[in-house]
Amino acid sequence: MKKNKSKSKKRSRNRYNDNSHVSFSVDSVSSNRNITNDNNHYANVETIIYPLPNALKLPINTIVGYGNQTSVYFIWLFCALICALTSFILWEVILEKTLFIAIETILLVSFYTLLKRFNKTVGYCSIDNDGFRFICDPAPKMNIEILWENICPEYVVHIETGGRYRPDYLVFKYKNTLNESKKYKLPIENWINGSPLSPIEKRKLMLKTILKGLARIPNMKINQHVFTKLDVDPKTFEFSPSKRKSENMNGIIFTITILGICFMLWVFLSSILPPSWALGLLLLSIIPIAIGLILLINCLEPESENNISYSDNINKSSS
Repeated sequence: MKKNKSKSKKRSRNRYNDNSHVSFSVDSVSSNRNITNDNNHYANVETIIYPLPNALKLPINTIVGYGNQTSVYFIWLFCALICALTSFILWEVILEKTLFIAIETILLVSFYTLLKRFNKTVGYCSIDNDGFRFICDPAPKMNIEILWENICPEYVVHIETGGRYRPDYLVFKYKNTLNESKKYKLPIENWINGSPLSPIEKRKLMLKTILKGLARIPNMKINQHVFTKLDVDPKTFEFSPSKRKSENMNGIIFTITILGICFMLWVFLSSILPPSWALGLLLLSIIPIAIGLILLINCLEPESENNISYSDNINKSSS
């Protein structure tokens, strides 16, 4: 049994830690040898234990995202215009009604067959109280179904950043039908911005529903960056994009500050040096100035990197 200990020190940049019923614990790597926790950095950081919010007490209502039909609607409109234009031309050219009807029938059947093929759903995602599944008809090897009961709570759910042109991944482990531990990576950015599934707001809701399924698993720990990335308040489990907006505002302020310093430095250097030398020194100074500002911001506002866990017994333990 892990010991909980209170902590009075406030953590900056963590606006979710003001709950009086929150408790803290220090994690250690799981002793279960069947599941190797290779994200040791997350397994050993501090865990904030919140009381179970009402959103996690409710069952998951089934939500399904189908292929986006926007392109199909444009194809339908284009084919309708072609049919109308063709009918108008043929009506003026062909005098025999039987031949006109035959040509129009062939055109309509051809267009209808083409549109039925386009209209076929190429894939869907379904999330319910049992688990979630991704089905992709063109690529059956990508099909996957994961039940909440098969997800490994010993492995800390976290965000993993890919390469330069790759998205951030939501990473967790589950056990397949052979009872083997498998890592699953959900590309969040691609799924939101590049996915053909449903409108973007529904895709955000589906990601939040997947996070809800993970958070309801007993003893499951989720890194705080997951909540920040998905714009979810871990206390209430509601959408809360204000932190992301504040970070974007900090980026804008940082850029304006850099430009202001560079402008003043250019005015100073150009007054004592030739323009070419002043420009060269300015370009050389931009990188150390930016690094210095980033280090200063990190010292003033250190980034918290806690894990989040939920418990029904937190009120009893705190009393």
